[in-house]
Amino acid sequence: MYHLLDFGSGYDPLLIATNHRDWKETLQFAMIGMHLSDATTRMNGSWMRAFNAYSVANFFGIEARAEEAVPNLPGVTMSKPVGPRLFHLSQVVKPVRTSLKGLLL
Repeated sequence: MYHLLDFGSGYDPLLIATNHRDWKETLQFAMIGMHLSDATTRMNGSWMRAFNAYSVANFFGIEARAEEAVPNLPGVTMSKPVGPRLFHLSQVVKPVRTSLKGLLL
């Protein structure tokens, strides 16, 4: 799993700016989190199909949404999608999930 997801070093500046970790450390954080949550014993097709933005936030520590100030309303914030980080990770997980769907029951 580690080697499958070891593709994100191009996002190091963005990850360091927002999460204070580079991609290698973020990936290690996710692998340790999956191991501690006992996900490694149940990484099957149904687990992969259920992997979503919430899973990314939990395992990788990459937030799916960010709070932004609402213009002309002081003190009010609105939650908005973060953008490309989560999109690219989900673009990798989706084909893997689809291709493994028949193999992992």
